[in-house]
Amino acid sequence: MYFDRSMTEEPYPSGALHAIVRMRINIRLSPQPSCFNLAAFTILPSLPGYDSTMHENDALAENRNAPPTRCAKPTAERPANTHAGMHDDIYATHADTGANVHATWFAELALRIKAQAQALGFADAGIAPAPVSAQTRERLAHWLAHGRHGEMDYMVKHAVLRGDPHALLPGTLTVISLRLPYWPQPAPIGNDRPGMAAERVNANASENESNGMDGDANSSQRNVAWDDPRGGRENAPANAPDSPDGQAARTACISRYARGRDYHKVVRARLQKLADFIAAALRAETPEFPFIYRVFSDSAPVMETEYAQRAGIGWRGKHTLTLTRVGSWHFLGEIYTNLPLPADPPAADHCGDCRRCLDACPTGAIIAPYELDARRCISYLTIELPGAIPPALRPLIGNRIYGCDDCQTVCPWNRFARQGDPAFAARAGLGDAPLEALFAWTREEFETRLAGSPIRRIGHERWLRNLAVAIGNAPPDPALRAALHARRDDPSPLVREHVAWALARQSGVAACGPYER
Repeated sequence: MYFDRSMTEEPYPSGALHAIVRMRINIRLSPQPSCFNLAAFTILPSLPGYDSTMHENDALAENRNAPPTRCAKPTAERPANTHAGMHDDIYATHADTGANVHATWFAELALRIKAQAQALGFADAGIAPAPVSAQTRERLAHWLAHGRHGEMDYMVKHAVLRGDPHALLPGTLTVISLRLPYWPQPAPIGNDRPGMAAERVNANASENESNGMDGDANSSQRNVAWDDPRGGRENAPANAPDSPDGQAARTACISRYARGRDYHKVVRARLQKLADFIAAALRAETPEFPFIYRVFSDSAPVMETEYAQRAGIGWRGKHTLTLTRVGSWHFLGEIYTNLPLPADPPAADHCGDCRRCLDACPTGAIIAPYELDARRCISYLTIELPGAIPPALRPLIGNRIYGCDDCQTVCPWNRFARQGDPAFAARAGLGDAPLEALFAWTREEFETRLAGSPIRRIGHERWLRNLAVAIGNAPPDPALRAALHARRDDPSPLVREHVAWALARQSGVAACGPYER
């Protein structure tokens, strides 16, 4: 699962150099003698290599960029499809500089931006007005008030930034939302999901396809048997950890998004290329325009899914991830800018009465449609949580050592997933590596073998913690017990505690009771 990063981004880390380029260009504008002669061109690139879970403490300075200087002169024509009051400042600026920029030019620029986005490999690009609605801010506040963010304290700290684009980039009017697929192959869904009968999912997906799937997903098509999140195993398939044929449970399962290159760098680099394209277009046509922007790839407190829906490139699924008619296997990126671009129509919800994602979640983390309790989510437990995994949840994790795709795998819309970008091709061995082999990696091997991978950011200690849980959930095996014994005296108390739990499980000693939803 690509954990809903629209609720887990951080701003720049403390002590980092904020790359700011400011160019002040004196322009003598004739025949507009009463206008100011100053325009500003500001570029705020994201810091390379920064990740949201660094959990730094310094917030962004509110007044990092001064707004373009202007004077009160005749107002340029405002596009009819802009929101009242939203673009007043920027159109006043255009009048001040004598640019007389019209709505038609920005509409044409929007089309050029979308075409260039596709040329760069993005599957979709849409445009949304920047202000976050009061309803969205209230939903975030409700989620935080109920503690569903777990130990992601930065969620509370930067709630205001998340709900106010101007706090991240003063002068922001528009958000360009983009989608980049990572689905590794155009094969049927469900082939490597632990605890799932893949052949039944494929049959069910074919049934959906025969029914058209051109409307909403329909829960009446659901006939997939799952492990009962409350402890029941009546419908467990052959690859479940305690089934007779548990070979699959002896191999590691890693979320699909993390099997290839680190998406932060890939998406950010392409966003920057798109921003460079926009800057070049403005220099060629309206060099006096005071263009400002900032690109985001899971690198700041941005409402990713909110903007994707409002920009028309997807809707929020009941699992809280962004869904499209070709599924959810994608990354999102955004460009904040002061460009007064025409907004696209928002995307409609096409989940219908389907609830497969809710029923499939191994831990019951999707507590209601469109509501996720991160404290129960396997992606949170194996990636975001820094400490011990709650013992009652450990048996439900199965062999998932980094993230979880269950809620996406069962989604009928993912039946139509298209092959993703080659940059995210899976690394050899990460999808089916034996647990004991990965558990034997030294810290140096972990750092070397996972260089350039998003997995590396959790560190060697959490890597061993997660693997210990997976080994504890595997069928009893002498090789697995030997691997655990080799780590009994690990320097990390966190690792030692999880190793002890796994040894008890491998020895047939009940380590905890069933988890109750």
